[in-house]
Amino acid sequence: MEILVSTGSLPWLPLSARLQLIREAGADGAELLLQRRPREREAETIREISRESGLPVRSLHSLLRLRSVSPDIQAVDVESSARLAAELPRCSILVVHPPIGAEREQWTTVMRRIERSRPEHLRIGLETPGQHRRGQRPAPFDNLEFLVRYAEEWDLGIVFDTAHAASLGWDLQAALALCLPRLVNVHLSDASDREWWIGFLNSIVRDHRCPGDGILPLRQLLQFLRDQGYRGFVTLELSPLALFSLRRGSIVRVLQKAIAFVCEAIGEPAPGRSSPGREPPTRRR
Repeated sequence: MEILVSTGSLPWLPLSARLQLIREAGADGAELLLQRRPREREAETIREISRESGLPVRSLHSLLRLRSVSPDIQAVDVESSARLAAELPRCSILVVHPPIGAEREQWTTVMRRIERSRPEHLRIGLETPGQHRRGQRPAPFDNLEFLVRYAEEWDLGIVFDTAHAASLGWDLQAALALCLPRLVNVHLSDASDREWWIGFLNSIVRDHRCPGDGILPLRQLLQFLRDQGYRGFVTLELSPLALFSLRRGSIVRVLQKAIAFVCEAIGEPAPGRSSPGREPPTRRR
């Protein structure tokens, strides 16, 4: 397995600093979360930053907006994200969120266009949704069987988010087993059982906690993946609240602890603190 860290966990830092910290903690790579629509020649800038940090961008999460936008804007967001991912040679997964309600038909049309034009090295991964607001009306993709059938129909991979799955009340290991044939990435984080009225607080306080800082059986899930022969990505997608510090060393130590949790669960040696100019340790794939 390759252990990645989402750059969305460190939003207050420039990308170069995020990648350097993630590398220093011993991760194999990064998942780049887009927080604005990519500009012209953005891929060139990202490739250069990645080379300088010594850390590859292995996965790209399509543009994430905090506010709802029209289906037309969503379509442009996803297509621009796909074009950027295609220009990053070490990036093999484009993570996309499933559509909600009426925009599904338009979203499917966009997926069809992307699938026709994507390079061979890039796979589209459909992320399992979550429930962040009380009383939120269920959407079709909240049904795991529907999501898996859709992924099979359009030949998509599946990105299994542990905190999202828990928020929907799924049996995590049974759900993971159902996704396993198409599993390309696991967004790993813990969660508590405290509910907040504000959806954003559920996203950053209830969910996306560091492994071991909640109630989810993450160690057993990782051991299950190991025993099933899974060799894809495990991405630590953590709340910025779990990592925020003005001290570089504090951030690195929290990330190291999270990476060590994964390594211990899958029976692989935890990396030591990397030094500048030294390649991170290679783990068994």
